[in-house]
Amino acid sequence: ARQRLREAYPPWLAELTTFVEGLQAGGWVDPNQDPRVLAERIFAFIEGLSVHEALYGLDRATVREAAAGGMLALLPPPRDDAAPGTARA
Repeated sequence: ARQRLREAYPPWLAELTTFVEGLQAGGWVDPNQDPRVLAERIFAFIEGLSVHEALYGLDRATVREAAAGGMLALLPPPRDDAAPGTARA
């Protein structure tokens, strides 16, 4: 099981990193933050929620709500007054 997770982690992290980069390019997330570090934080947070769901029987609605709120908290907004969706140079 450990080996399968080691093999699955890099593609998942790459997809999350691409997602964060897209958010940064769109002006939704601080472009001065390392997108891979942000992706690792999201991954770890979601994995933790999954473990809690499995161990403690959290209902899916609670997990989805926590996932959305947690991702928003983990992704810092741009520091300037640029409107969301504004591309950055």
